Amino acid sequence: VSHNSLTGVIPPDFLQNVNMEGFEYVDASSNFLEGELPNFLPAAALDQLLFQDNHIKSLENSLCQRSEYPSGDKYCHDVLCPPGTYNLHGRLYDTDDCKVCSINPPSEYYGATTCGNAQGGVPSLSPAAPPSPPTTVETPVAGEKDILMSFYDSTSGDKWHRRDDWLTNPNHCKWFGVYCTEITSTEQVSSGVMAVSKIMLSGNNLIGTPPPELFQLPHLQELVLDDNPILFSFKGIEYATKLSMLSTSATGMVSLVGVENATTLISLFMDDNSFEGELPHELFQLTNLQELSLDDNSFSGSLPTQVGDLVNLKLLSITGNYLTGILPTEVGRLEQLVTLHLHDNSFGGSVPSTIDQLKKLSYLDLSYQTKLGDGFTGSIPPIASLRNLHKVDFSFNHLSGSLPPNFLNKANAGYLSLVDLSHNKFEGDIPPSLANTLSTIPLYTDNKFTALPQQICDLDPLFGCNGILCPIGTCNCDGRVTDVNNICNSCPWATYMGSTQCHGPPVPTNAPIETNPPLTGPTRPPITMPEGAPITTLSERDILIKLYNEMGGKDWKLSENWTRSDISFCDWHGITCVKNKESVQFLSLTHGNLQGTLPYEVYQLPNLAKLSLYNNPLKSFSFYGVEHAEYLFRIELDETQIDSVWGVQRAPSLREFTLSRNKFQTFPEEIYSLEKLHLLDLGRNNMTGTLPNDLATFPKLKYLLLSNNHLSGPLIPIPVTLRYVDLSRNLLTGTIPDGFLNVNTITIDLSRNRLSGTLPIALAKVKTLSLDISDNYITGIAAGLCDQEKWNEGFVKKYGCHALLCPPGYFAPLGRQTSKSFCSPCSENKFYGQSYCDSIMPEAGWSDYESTSFILASLLTFIFCCVICIFWCEGDNIGEDVSEDPRSAEALLLT
Repeated sequence: VSHNSLTGVIPPDFLQNVNMEGFEYVDASSNFLEGELPNFLPAAALDQLLFQDNHIKSLENSLCQRSEYPSGDKYCHDVLCPPGTYNLHGRLYDTDDCKVCSINPPSEYYGATTCGNAQGGVPSLSPAAPPSPPTTVETPVAGEKDILMSFYDSTSGDKWHRRDDWLTNPNHCKWFGVYCTEITSTEQVSSGVMAVSKIMLSGNNLIGTPPPELFQLPHLQELVLDDNPILFSFKGIEYATKLSMLSTSATGMVSLVGVENATTLISLFMDDNSFEGELPHELFQLTNLQELSLDDNSFSGSLPTQVGDLVNLKLLSITGNYLTGILPTEVGRLEQLVTLHLHDNSFGGSVPSTIDQLKKLSYLDLSYQTKLGDGFTGSIPPIASLRNLHKVDFSFNHLSGSLPPNFLNKANAGYLSLVDLSHNKFEGDIPPSLANTLSTIPLYTDNKFTALPQQICDLDPLFGCNGILCPIGTCNCDGRVTDVNNICNSCPWATYMGSTQCHGPPVPTNAPIETNPPLTGPTRPPITMPEGAPITTLSERDILIKLYNEMGGKDWKLSENWTRSDISFCDWHGITCVKNKESVQFLSLTHGNLQGTLPYEVYQLPNLAKLSLYNNPLKSFSFYGVEHAEYLFRIELDETQIDSVWGVQRAPSLREFTLSRNKFQTFPEEIYSLEKLHLLDLGRNNMTGTLPNDLATFPKLKYLLLSNNHLSGPLIPIPVTLRYVDLSRNLLTGTIPDGFLNVNTITIDLSRNRLSGTLPIALAKVKTLSLDISDNYITGIAAGLCDQEKWNEGFVKKYGCHALLCPPGYFAPLGRQTSKSFCSPCSENKFYGQSYCDSIMPEAGWSDYESTSFILASLLTFIFCCVICIFWCEGDNIGEDVSEDPRSAEALLLT
């Protein structure tokens, strides 16, 4: 909750019931909290409690007793810097102790990050102003203002959400998002002179390319530009000789060229961008880095061994990418590492034993490595030397064998809060000694365990062994009893302890099989599984030639180089191979007039990851043999005239499935079996019925597109995993239920349905919301929704209710106000959020084709009428004939 306008005192029971098993930190810095900082969360480390830059006047004595410095010159400095002192972190951090502030008056509060009364402010009902810079009569460093003005112009400053004081206040240290600090006398400059040390403008609608001269601010230490659509470049960053922290997450970056010149960086955050390809080796030349986060990009290839050169790293997080290969043993050189987050990739091979050398490691997450393969395999290392572990997660891999008898035996039982080994292939005995190192229940479900030692069972005083693992012959969705309403249900086919599903008896590979639905949760009819395909002996080239022959290759519109024997098939049209290897990775044959049946051998191309066949007249599509496509994560079958996906339920790794502009009449039941699905597009089909009420079946679904169908009935609660939902242009009815959205961030399109009633106040729980609910029958907006700061790209905070929906009697092209579109009068509109006005204009929601057709027809009509008028007025032969018989002219105009 940092960088808000929270006020009042911190209650002594703050977060007292929080589950420490999942706790990582609480950040309430840069607010207006006042009074005494109480001694709360005694089980947390002090560096997990962040309260700098508030109005804290005192610290509870018992809180300081938890400090490494309960007395002496550094008394309690690792909690917060005392009044009159400051540093960049607001507290003692490593060797960076609190420094005396020479500005008069100095800060009167604990935890200052700048010299002077820089933190906090006076909250008001108007949009919160940024924390005021230090009060000083000295002139800021010359030249800085010109650089900032160039930055403002280059990033469309006039369109920023917040630009308080920019260009109007002569002191640029007071401009919104700009933070200045005192230049110390050690730099041979008189004390009291202020210089720009931080620029923090995240989520502020910066558009464009920040100029290279920004890096010439001589004292710039932190640059935070995340969540802005900018084209960031490292050009000129070598001049930023004091830049220690850079955050450009969610900016759309695609290139790291020049990153090696950012040699002074300590923290680098570039999550949620558009990076692709291998991690550049230049990145690992930044040997001063202590924090590196590259989550949610599309990096592929292996993690370079040079990662071991970043010996100062405390945080390494590269989750949600497509990294493959082994995890290099050089990771063991990162002796300062506290957090290693690499989950949701495709690493394989053995887990390196050198992890046991990371003596300071607290958070280890190597889970979910099955995106494109089996994940980690073989035995698990003992990890027997690490005393500071807090969370350990190896779930969703293919680790096997027995757990080492000394597994985690040095871990601190009072600090280790999570051990997740679920969804692997472990077997044998669970070491009883583990009970001595665990304070919480470990997760062992979906392995091959057949017995539990009593010491482990005793970790659950309520349910005993069943609270650890369901017995053989039973199962439930958690694989263990979690409460009295979640018991282990009978399942004769559960041959191991801790089963989370009941799959039925073993099935011969040459016979159809049937899977039962889960014993708990939504109930659906059983889905029959298709027969498995035999293993082919064809080479990749022969498989491709068979594809060409059986799908009408001679009639393809695009078939350059196909079947040529004198060149590599990697050079055939539509084929992308694995780097430096003649093996198909992407097969893209779109718009090509493919017809016929896909040979089942295609699914046995060993490295096939993406199959794109959209805009072909297939009319039907075969998934026979898809069970062999272990790396196939995306299938695109849009506009192929198909109406069934029978067989897709066997796809082992499918994450993205696009089926728009086809002939589906109902939601395909087979899709429910795709538990790894992240994206599903069924837009522009002919589906009827209500919204599928089993969306929670998809534990990882983030993007759901069902627009332009004929779905009817009420809205249903949206699963918490979803981040983008398009239900527009359907026939949905009823009001918006209070439990409709239970997420922090989402983009959702409900436009052009038949929804009614008022937008409920329950929507306020969504922190970041992009909502289109135009062209429905909405009759009101609940008070309290019209000042949300991060709704509809910040326009709701700026324009109020009109940025959600234009009121009755008005309209706008989007049904709401934006910076380029305002609500205009239209007396005939009776509901909120109308995008058109019949008496003024055609429907703004028309498609481009419809709009173009309307304009063209109008233009032709206008020209035709002009021609008639000319003929009429000139009185030539045609005009005279027409004038003699006005009915002819009338008939012609009507025609």
